Amino acid sequence: MMLRRLVAVVLAFPLLRWLGQSEPKDGRALLATSYERFQMGRYQDAIASFDRALAIRPRFADAFLNRGNALRNLKRYDEAIQFYKRSLDLGFSFPNGNASISYNIACCYARLGEKEPAFKWLKKSMDMGFRNLGEMQTDADLETLHDDPRFQQIAG
Repeated sequence: MMLRRLVAVVLAFPLLRWLGQSEPKDGRALLATSYERFQMGRYQDAIASFDRALAIRPRFADAFLNRGNALRNLKRYDEAIQFYKRSLDLGFSFPNGNASISYNIACCYARLGEKEPAFKWLKKSMDMGFRNLGEMQTDADLETLHDDPRFQQIAG
């Protein structure tokens, strides 16, 4: 049901523009607008839309998650970590979602050169079900961890 609503909002957005409404006022519609901007690589605009969605619905876990993704793409890793953690706190969940969010947190810490929290979150992601060892071994975000024996223990 929720997916149908999201698809309907995404399909309706061009019509809203045509009718002269620059941006929807509903939280779900704003989220769809944010996704659209994110997909276009307009990360700063996406962040602004996620913020408007969060102003309407402050416990919008998927807005926190995807705002974190936009911040990560802008290399604002400290901020991304905070938004990823907030999405976990709010219970954002999809199949292996928490494992993927934890993995993203580990990647941000690794990019910041903070090995201890990076390994902590990498281990958490594995404990939560992250099993994409191929990605882990080739992910440029984790390069700073490759020379540490703990990485070989985790990534095999």
